[in-house]
Amino acid sequence: MIQALLNIVINAYQATVPGGRVSATTRFIEGDSLPFRISISNTGSSITPGEMLKIFEPFYTSKDSGTGLGLPIAYQIVTHHGGDIQVQSDDDGVTFTVKLPMTQTDEEITY
Repeated sequence: MIQALLNIVINAYQATVPGGRVSATTRFIEGDSLPFRISISNTGSSITPGEMLKIFEPFYTSKDSGTGLGLPIAYQIVTHHGGDIQVQSDDDGVTFTVKLPMTQTDEEITY
């Protein structure tokens, strides 16, 4: 999951205009099937409707360089964990929201 979030953050940073910003927020929505939300937003850029259809396709990129694998890999990781990614874009910026299920576990995860 760390790799998925890192890919989204890097993409947001690279798409941000000078003087813009990248921010991340978390939310928990009780009763939702995917209650844990992580939103990563950037300012000053947008994704056209045509690009929106392609951003999770392998090797698609709108950048001058890059492999076009960051967002497809992020999507694959998130869906492998039972989650989803939603994208919103307008003139002010773009927000990727990773939606994840919550399961109770006694396992402690450290990094």
